[in-house]
Amino acid sequence: MIVFGVSGLWHGANWTFICWGLYHALLFIPYMLLHIDTKHQLTVEANRLLPSFKGFIQMCITFFLAVIGWILFRSDSMSQAVDYIYRMFMTITQGEVLGKRALVYCFLLVVIEWLQRNKAHCMQIDNPPKFLKYRVVRWTIYYILIWCLVAMAGSQQDFIYFQF
Repeated sequence: MIVFGVSGLWHGANWTFICWGLYHALLFIPYMLLHIDTKHQLTVEANRLLPSFKGFIQMCITFFLAVIGWILFRSDSMSQAVDYIYRMFMTITQGEVLGKRALVYCFLLVVIEWLQRNKAHCMQIDNPPKFLKYRVVRWTIYYILIWCLVAMAGSQQDFIYFQF
């Protein structure tokens, strides 16, 4: 608890960072109490096209817990973090879906990550189609991706460590 609390304090002198560190300490307690060693486990759901129901639920829980931590980390105050988490749950329970385009992009990235989970990186293609061996085709794809990044970029924000 002390190490995680201090690591939160290292990120900033704000209760949100300290709570973020302590939150991660709480997430590690079951691993320590149950002596769970994930260091030597193989790739999640290896050799399966789709995850099992248990694997899918575990991935969703992990993602959800990470999102809660990100909210704590990026909030300006604990009241803002609590309010954001509250509104997030209220949106889910009321069936309202905000940011549909963002959800589509997230879904696409999750599918790519899942299909490429055994690779060194998500863009690795073992047996590329023949048209990809031509430089002009690859560079056209690169320029399209760069254009998409620039065209869909949001407003500029300072890097979090520049805020101190």
